[in-house]
Amino acid sequence: MTSIALRGAYTYGDAADYCGCSEQTLRNDVAEGRLAPVFHGTKPVFLRAELDAYLAALPESKGGKR
Repeated sequence: MTSIALRGAYTYGDAADYCGCSEQTLRNDVAEGRLAPVFHGTKPVFLRAELDAYLAALPESKGGKR
């Protein structure tokens, strides 16, 4: 985890780790407007509160454990 993540802002890689998904999933969701990064200079980062809201808005799995 990068030092910026320790302060509540996550790079794509750190955000993917935090959310338990791939960077590509995050990029797809940004492109589709489901998640929005902020910019630290020219670097896109995700705020922890934004990631928590993103995760809370995901639909629950309808399948059970197998």
